[in-house]
This record gives sequence, C-alpha cells and structure tokens, in this order.
Amino acid sequence: MLHELTSHQSSLIPPFIKHWVNIGLSTTQISNNERLRITRDILTKLLGYKKKIPTIVLMESPKNCWKAAKEFSGGLSQKQIGLEAGVCVQQRISTIIEATEVWNLVKNFLSKSIQLEMHHVEREVRFYVDRVLDNIFGVSSHRPYIRGHWMSPRLSWYAFMPEILSIWKYPGLWSTFMEIQHLGFVYLLKDVCIVGNRPTRLYLNEDGNLHKDGGPAIAWADGVAYYYLNGIKMPKWLAETPAMEIDCRKFSKIRNVEVRREFIRKVGVERIVQKIGGKVLDKQGNYEVLLVDLGGTTGKWPYLKMLNPSIGVWHLECLSRECRTVREAINFRASRLRNFEGDWNPEVLT
Repeated sequence: MLHELTSHQSSLIPPFIKHWVNIGLSTTQISNNERLRITRDILTKLLGYKKKIPTIVLMESPKNCWKAAKEFSGGLSQKQIGLEAGVCVQQRISTIIEATEVWNLVKNFLSKSIQLEMHHVEREVRFYVDRVLDNIFGVSSHRPYIRGHWMSPRLSWYAFMPEILSIWKYPGLWSTFMEIQHLGFVYLLKDVCIVGNRPTRLYLNEDGNLHKDGGPAIAWADGVAYYYLNGIKMPKWLAETPAMEIDCRKFSKIRNVEVRREFIRKVGVERIVQKIGGKVLDKQGNYEVLLVDLGGTTGKWPYLKMLNPSIGVWHLECLSRECRTVREAINFRASRLRNFEGDWNPEVLT
C-alpha cells in the first residue's frame, strides 16, 4: 500500500492543479465530428446503449442547450425531464467507472493520507472552476446530467492516480470517460441527446473572478454572452461602454449595491460627483456627506462617500434625506444593519 508521496510527486501537484483548472476553463474548440464521436462513445460504451442510440443534437451555450431540452421534452420542468430520461446519467457513469475500476484500486493500494491528498487537489480545482460555473448559473435548472469540461474537478481526482502516482494506466472505459472534458453541458432525454460546447471566450481577473472591461467575460459561438466586472454580473452597456462615455446620471438608477460599486470603480467617484453635481456638507477622515443633484423631481439628495478599507474601493451610499453630517450618516447606515442606538464609530464601518 502506498502511504506517502515522494518529494518528486509532491512537486507535481501545483502544475497538476493548474492543468486541470485550465481544462475546466478551456475555450479550445474541437470539430463537430469529434463531438459526435465522443458523444456516441459515451452513449454506447459508458451508458450501455446498444441497438438504438438517442439522436445527437449539437448546440453551443448552456442556455440554448437547456432551451432545446425543454422544447424536445414538451416544455417539462428540470425534474420532469429527469424522470423522462429514465436514468440518472451521472449515477450510471459513477457506477460503471467508480465501482469497477476506481474504488477497489483506492481501497487496496492507497492509504487514507493519499486519498486525502487526492481530495485536496479536487477541492483546489473545484474552487476555481465551480466558482466560475456557479457565478454564471448558480444552482439553477441549467445543471446538466453530464457537465462536460466543467467536471474537471472530479476528473482531476481520477487522473491523480495515473498522472501523479503512476500506478494505473487508462483502460478502455476510462479513456472514454476522460473525453467528457472536451464537451459542454450534455442533456440526455428519452430519444435525444443534446450536446453543448466549450465557450469561445472566457476572461478572469487576477483574483480568478469573471472580468472583462469592454466586452463579455464569457461567450459562446451561438452569441450567448454574459458581462462581468470583478466577478459581478453587469448590464451590457456598463461593461461595454468606455468609462469616459458613460452617462454618470445613470448611477442614481442602479439599485444593486455591487453594481453601483463597479460603476464607481470604472467611472471614478470624483467624475460621478463632478458630472451630476455634488456639494460637500461634512467630512470626517475618509467619510464625506455629499449633497448630490439627481435632477428631476428627486432633486438634491445626500450620499455618504466612503472608502472600503478591505478592498480599497470608494462607495457612494444613499442616505435619508435628513442626513447632513458624517455622524448622522454613519448612524443611519448602522441602523439599517441592526437595531442600534447611540453613535457608531467610523473606524469599524465597512
């Protein structure tokens, strides 16, 4: 039984994690013929279809894959589609692969410490890959039976044995299973298998969050695209429009606090106040109460301008119309966070 990693094996883990993160976030495209071949192998070799396999429909984005799944199933819900399919595909794959080829190997050859190391690697890959996936779709009905390249965290767990431990060579079924990484989302219905593709564009910032100033942060070949700045989903106009061309008056119409923050980060707090009009009523350290002219029937309204010390970003927060001092503004904000009486200290305000 293998009880611990060698120093050489340990040195292979960081690039191994990076390799599988890159697979999960890959935008490399394969031909439609290759997608068809891989899907046929999955259906016949992994899922046991023999004489008649479902019709394979090639799509691109997860959004349009799900739209097609609903159309082919007569508009059923995700739960109903699952019942219609008659089998949980991931469970069948798990039974075929894990029960016959993986778990006996793990049980007989690997100590608990090595197994924990494998799961640690999987968690590391999942942190980067699933964070992007969940940021786009959350836990919505877009979750497929087979997640394609988004399954790289789990695939990395399996690949740990041959690629790091060198104790297992890929058998036939395993090779087919690993080819899932080249596909997008896959929905298996009663008579139809809908196969998605990898995105054509995917941009992250240095923190690993979806981010693209000037265009979509992630997009597919069918035109479906999503816009993000620093991990926050943005309206298309805010992500695409150059900072100096943005109408600062739109700031007052944004309700989401995170979108407001990214608006300020992109446009600049000084330019916003300059363009829409603002007068400093009171100042205390990194806090200012500004009377901002919102125009129309709203007129002038007080805002608290403050620096978030944890991320170094300026905020503008709407206050009650009566607020005129930093103390009143801070107490007003604190009263919205919890039941509070008295004065709140600015240094603990975040």
